[in-house]
Amino acid sequence: MWKFLGIVAGIFVIYFLFIKRKKAEINPVTCGDTKIDGAIKEAQELLRQLNTMSWKIINNRVRKSTREIIEISQNIFIKLSKKPSLFSSLSRFFNHYLPTAVKLLTNYSDMEKQKIKGENIVSSMHKIEDTLDVLKEALEKQLDALFKETTLDLELDMDVLDQVLKKEGLTENEQDLKN
Repeated sequence: MWKFLGIVAGIFVIYFLFIKRKKAEINPVTCGDTKIDGAIKEAQELLRQLNTMSWKIINNRVRKSTREIIEISQNIFIKLSKKPSLFSSLSRFFNHYLPTAVKLLTNYSDMEKQKIKGENIVSSMHKIEDTLDVLKEALEKQLDALFKETTLDLELDMDVLDQVLKKEGLTENEQDLKN
């Protein structure tokens, strides 16, 4: 009986560690501008490195943060491919945030492999864990900021439509469409 439970538990662990863990997909994104496409291609290579390293990380928090950083970054690339004029606002993202994430995760992976973890290693690992969470939140804000112009355009369109419909008497009441 115990042997059977041990086998079932082993299969369960193998399933969740190796099969269930979904590898992030890094899909090519282009906008037609050679400079921007080159920057995206280089950044996606950094994401591939992060993705490969994340599979070697034992800590679930770090692995999850890394995968979320990859996903948010991919969404930034997609938005940029649709609106290349946003490229100038993303220089730190391309030149600092992603390369630093790779450096942090590389060092974290090296420290995680150490059998004996002294105070410096443990402290550095905790700082990296926290920094990756902060980076993830910063990238979420960066992505949200990329939609600011779109949001303003939509609000203007809705206001104009609301005014036209009111003027032509085509709304049932005096409430704005936005409400």
